[in-house]
Amino acid sequence: MVAFQGVLDYCNFIDMGFKGDQYTWWNKQYGASSVMERLDCVLCTLNWRTMFSNAIVHHLACEGSDHWPLLLANINKKTPSGKDSKKRTWRFHFEELWVGQNECASIIEKVWDRNTEANTITSVNKKLENCADQLRAWSKLKYGTQQKDLDKLRSELGLIQRNLSLPDAAERLKVTEDKINKILQDQEIYWKQRSWASWLKWRDRNTRFFHCKASQRQSRNKIWGLIDNNGIWRDEKHEIEAVVVDYFHN
Repeated sequence: MVAFQGVLDYCNFIDMGFKGDQYTWWNKQYGASSVMERLDCVLCTLNWRTMFSNAIVHHLACEGSDHWPLLLANINKKTPSGKDSKKRTWRFHFEELWVGQNECASIIEKVWDRNTEANTITSVNKKLENCADQLRAWSKLKYGTQQKDLDKLRSELGLIQRNLSLPDAAERLKVTEDKINKILQDQEIYWKQRSWASWLKWRDRNTRFFHCKASQRQSRNKIWGLIDNNGIWRDEKHEIEAVVVDYFHN
């Protein structure tokens, strides 16, 4: 198994996870002799997972064979129109890459130094909301064009490297590389905070890995469907809501 895992790591394969029963194999025995394992899985590369972030693997019902069939499906649901369509509210996250930024500290200090009503829960909540809004706006202005900036810097780096004979080439090369490294460091912190990945290879700035891990986590947190009281699978938004409401009413 160590050698097999080594092959997976070498090829950058990842396990796509699954929806449904946690096992894929059963020895067809009962009682103390019964053995069930997850022997089958679907693997993909980081590039493929990024392209098909909504793809999920279903463990289907086992019929006849001792292995469960696996179904790979690419979910591409459109947002429903009409009254039921609601704009998603994004939860505020304090970004680790903001730590140490003077602008960030200044925004927080200004918001909390403002004179408001008595120090009630309401005034505290207002300050929190105001602080979150201002930090979002500042972050968008500061980091919103990072990828474009990175692409531009890489083009400049290539141009400098093709003209190393120029007098100021060495200085410009160092300045450009420092700017690129700063953006890569910010991206690494951003995606690492979202991925919950517990390891990072030394000096490996593969932000696609963390982006993929974050996508996997988001996929796992989605409710793709629920089974109602009649044992029927419901996967439409209004059907899922009805199942939840019915469950708590009963």
